[in-house]
Amino acid sequence: MKNACRQAITLLTLLIVPCLVVAEDRIITGTTRLDKDTYIKADTITFQDGSLIITNGFCLTVEGRLKIRLEGTPRIGSFEPRNPSAGDPGRSAGPVIIQTALLDGTRLRIENVGEYGTKGADGAPGPQGGKGAQGTQRDWNPWNGCIGGSNGKPGGQGGDGGNGGAGGNGGSGGAIVFNIKTGFWNGSIARLDMVVIGGMAGQPGIHGAPGSGGPGGDGAPGTFHCGGTDPGPSGPAGRPGLDGVAGTPGNPGQIIDVNGNSLPASLTTVEKSLYQPQLR
Repeated sequence: MKNACRQAITLLTLLIVPCLVVAEDRIITGTTRLDKDTYIKADTITFQDGSLIITNGFCLTVEGRLKIRLEGTPRIGSFEPRNPSAGDPGRSAGPVIIQTALLDGTRLRIENVGEYGTKGADGAPGPQGGKGAQGTQRDWNPWNGCIGGSNGKPGGQGGDGGNGGAGGNGGSGGAIVFNIKTGFWNGSIARLDMVVIGGMAGQPGIHGAPGSGGPGGDGAPGTFHCGGTDPGPSGPAGRPGLDGVAGTPGNPGQIIDVNGNSLPASLTTVEKSLYQPQLR
């Protein structure tokens, strides 16, 4: 976490609000994707219906000095879907800080969750064994007839399958810190719907299949006097690779209530154990 985020959380937790020159009223609309730590501050901030802020793991602070107004179903999320490489770890969410004198309107969904770890790469199949050597031809003489010669040699053993790759670790959930003086509750429903779970562990890569045995060598061709010999048997298969290991799940984040609002009823059992009202 960068120093700016640490400072913001510390200040909020201690109920110290810095002296800032606030901007005019701000309207959040459409989809906003953060590429750095971002501080949105204004007298009144309105989240329009369908608006979405993707934090991409950066610190987001939203400060409405007078009011934060919620319309419809606005959301704040940590990450958008992507196409990571096999075994990549999930990214960890950054902190989301909400501060206002009045929270008004509908409900804000905050999914400050860690990204899932990615499944490990599957092991490569083992290569096929080499072909056996050809058999030798029979000899002939007038005293013994057809003699000697040999069948084809057995095929070579198949190669071992590759090992599966390790699954990626899940990313950690981020903290949600909020300092709301009035309006946290809309009747019996909290206006902040918060999720801070860690990302699931990536599954292990599957072992590579064993390589098949090589084909037996060809038999020797026949001659004018003697027939040919038989082909050799196929070689034995190789050994399968080992399965990879699963990643580890990401740690959950925390929910920190600076102003001592009641415990949000929407939290899961796990999230309730992480909820930390500020002691006065």
